[in-house]
Amino acid sequence: MDLTHDPKRVSSLLVSRESIRERVFRERLLVHHRARSHFRFWNESKTKTLDTNTNTISDINGNNFEEKNKRREIGEERAGDIYISKKNMNKMVNTAPIGAETATTKKGVDPKQVPVIVMYSVGKAEEAIREREYAKAKKMMESTDALCSRYGAPPPVHGLALRILADACEQGARSEGTSEEEKIKGINEAKKCLRKGLSLCEPHFGAKGLPPTLERDLNGRAGDLHAALGELHRNEGEFIEALQNFREAVKKFGKLESKDLCAASVNRMAYTFINMKQWDDALKELKYNEELGPILDSRSEILSTTYNFKGECLVNIGGKDDEAKKAYTEALKHALACGHESVREQASAYLDTHGGAGEDVAPDAYI
Repeated sequence: MDLTHDPKRVSSLLVSRESIRERVFRERLLVHHRARSHFRFWNESKTKTLDTNTNTISDINGNNFEEKNKRREIGEERAGDIYISKKNMNKMVNTAPIGAETATTKKGVDPKQVPVIVMYSVGKAEEAIREREYAKAKKMMESTDALCSRYGAPPPVHGLALRILADACEQGARSEGTSEEEKIKGINEAKKCLRKGLSLCEPHFGAKGLPPTLERDLNGRAGDLHAALGELHRNEGEFIEALQNFREAVKKFGKLESKDLCAASVNRMAYTFINMKQWDDALKELKYNEELGPILDSRSEILSTTYNFKGECLVNIGGKDDEAKKAYTEALKHALACGHESVREQASAYLDTHGGAGEDVAPDAYI
């Protein structure tokens, strides 16, 4: 079965596009104090230089900043561990408590308020995208991109603005009534935004002296940009480029504490191989998630997709009915645990037609 042009299945089976990517990673990055701390460090580092031989950051007098940042990081690490709910995030964005809409002076924007303005704009643009007001979101994020460039926003924050801009371009291009010419233009604009975000992050990987929170968000943002770019290529049938970006996403996400986003990117990579009808290659990727399963935070959300893809591969290879039944039974178990309706329907349909798996798996299927 060719799944390449089935957007309903794609959006539901990949899961990571909203539920995992947004809940596990983006809510961390959207915390205002994280953006502020990144801006503070980045503005201070404008008078610093990066020694390409030792990869350490020093000021114009050659004083190393690593020890200073270790002391500072005690406070930032604690702040960086804070999680906030979507309800509180929306409340924070909507109220803009530090004056995001009025943070201007007679000479222009108050530089101290730039992180607040950026994060406020990101929140409002995401809201516009949810309401399908793509042109409004695009215009807002284009202004934010220009603001980030003017005031030298740190790559994870600037990259986030470009990520949302790419979302607005892509979804606007794919919306009903868009001409083929406008669709191609919008998709290319989205790719350009994502590549720009990656180019901002790339020079700073491995630099010594970066605060751990900034280094973590740098890897997370790059992983997110690669995953989004991979998905764009996959949707366009550009499978080799898609796989290259998904592999890079796995590498970057693999450096985070939570492995959920890494596993979600592996699912996307496997799905690309499924689109290419390369079933054995897809199974090799899915094996990684099976082994990673016990340490995942969103275990059922991810593994429901993993085992569903595994079952599909085994069915297409042929002659592996028992293995396919076990895979679909595992998919069903995890789908019921996390409410993954699309997987539940597909796994149930297969098991109803071909019978359940052996007794060693079946008793847990409906827990």
